[in-house]
Parts: sequence; C-alpha cells; structure tokens
Amino acid sequence: MSEQDDNILDVQGLSKLFPIRKGFLRRVVGNVQAVKDVSFQVRRNETLGLVGESGSGKTTLGRTLVRLIKPTSGQVILSQLGKTPLDLTKLKQSELKAVRVDCQIIFQDPRSSLNSRMSVGDIIAEPLNIHKTGTKASRLARVRELLELVGMSANDATRYPHEFSGGQRQRIGIARALSLNPKLIICDEPVSALDVSVQAQVLNLLKRLQKELGLTYVFITHDLGVADYMCDRIMVMYLGRLVEVASKEDLYSRPQHPYTAALISSMPDVNVKPGAKREILQGQIPDPANPPPGCRFHTRCKYVKDICRTKVPELEKAKNSTTLVACHLSDELNIKTSI
Repeated sequence: MSEQDDNILDVQGLSKLFPIRKGFLRRVVGNVQAVKDVSFQVRRNETLGLVGESGSGKTTLGRTLVRLIKPTSGQVILSQLGKTPLDLTKLKQSELKAVRVDCQIIFQDPRSSLNSRMSVGDIIAEPLNIHKTGTKASRLARVRELLELVGMSANDATRYPHEFSGGQRQRIGIARALSLNPKLIICDEPVSALDVSVQAQVLNLLKRLQKELGLTYVFITHDLGVADYMCDRIMVMYLGRLVEVASKEDLYSRPQHPYTAALISSMPDVNVKPGAKREILQGQIPDPANPPPGCRFHTRCKYVKDICRTKVPELEKAKNSTTLVACHLSDELNIKTSI
C-alpha cells in the first residue's frame, strides 16, 4: 500500500474566515481568520492530535473537516478503501448525508450535545433512523449492543441523559458516534468537561474501541498530557495556522518551534529536575480578526528577528528531522524544555 493509499484524509490549503458585519446594512468590514491555509494528512488507524491554546482555531478546524462548518477555501479529501475519494468541500448539503456514515464527531460537552427530551435509546438510534438502516428490531438490538460496547447497561436505553453522570453521558455520545460504523471520528476535546478521575476511563475506552473497530481519530485537546497518552502524531496550532507537526516522541523530546516548547514546558510534572526553569509564555494570543504580519507567534517569541515580523514561514521539514515546522529560525535554535 502506498503512502497516499494509507491516508484516510488529505487536507490541502484549508481556510475558514468568519465575516465581521457592522452598521445598519450589516456590511462586511473584516474577517476573523479562524483557520488559515492548513494542510496535513491523516493516516488510517492512527490518532492524530491537534493541540494549542484556546482561540487557536482547533474546534473550527475539526468541525470544518466534517462539514459542520463550511470552509472558505481548500480541500478535504476523504478516501475510503473501495470507494471513490470525495472532496467534502465540494459536496452539496444533500450529498453530505452519505458521508456521515464514514465520519462522525464526538463533542466536548456531553450535557449540551445530547437532547434532554430524548431517551438514550432514541439518541443512539437517531443516526440509524435518519439513514433508514435496518428494521426497528435490528435498530433496537444495535442500540443495546452499542451501550454494552461503551461499558453501560442495555437497560439504560429507556433512561434520559439527566439521569447520568458526565462520564456516562460522554459514553452515550461515543455510542451515538459509533452507530453507523464510521472509520474516522473527530474527537473535539472529549474529556475536557469531565472530572479528572473520569477522564482516564473515557480515554481508555476510546483506545480500546480504536483497536477493536479499526478507528481513526483526529483528537483535539488543549491538554498536552492527554495528547501524549492518546496520540501517535501531534499537530500544534497557533492563531489559525499549524506551526509544528511531529511524531509524539519527537515533539516531546525535541520540539522545533518556540511555541511548542512553551506549551510542553507548562505541563505539570512531578519529576521535573530541581532548579529547572520553565518557559513562561508572555502575553495573550492576538486577535484573529487582526493577526500580526509575518510569523503570527512573533509578538510573543523571545527569539524573534526582523524576518519573523515580515515573512510568513512555510511548514517545512526541519533539519535532520522528520518534523514539519513553520519557523524561520528552527535550524539555528537548540530548544530545550524543563521536562
């Protein structure tokens, strides 16, 4: 199998701009650049992480991948074995229904993503009903199977979301995402709304399901500890752009971008070396409606030079590494972290 055949998703030049409207006539006076010129590939059966601060565009990117948000430009090519590759950005709304069988999303907040007026069984069966899959009896059997698959009782189908804890509600959301047997799932901060004691249970469940069902995850999180546990490769996003893409091992041992190093340095670590200095990231993430020119990170980077203020760095392979990095100075920096 070629490297191209091994990709389930191929994203090229993806951008999403949200118009800013003002005045009585609601004229467009600017744009919020939530995602700007993002390109990457997702390999089959891997977990590709997407990390960054709040406001970096992670959720917008994730929802754009499955066309919950229509992109402004770019391509999202979905390749399933035995099927013709599809550019999701070109599909009409009516054509997207068939794509939902192949790719689903798990939302961040299980409380708001589950309809409180529907029983658990109806929530999980809703995708099956929409796609007219099987008979009423087979759908009920599928619901009971999915509940047991995610570690719940088949009898929970008659209960309602408010009767469950946050971790149980997220298990219901996972069961719903699995109902149509998708191969690609976008996990949008799936454990950030849960208690720490429950997070590990849900993460272990996702790992087990991936192994048993042959799933591919795009895993969005702001927690680099979670990304370290879950992901094979990790993309680092800053103000709508990717600044680094690397294997988990390379990212944590040899970060190539100053922003990545600052994020890693901020991770809690009981084994931190005595006297080690943490990289303190100064300032706030800039306004995406008015991003700085050149490298978007230059306003907070201690290594900044004149070229960083004027020229946008390309996401290219770093010297003596397989890591992709968007930094003019990556070849001359010797970045070290405290962990």
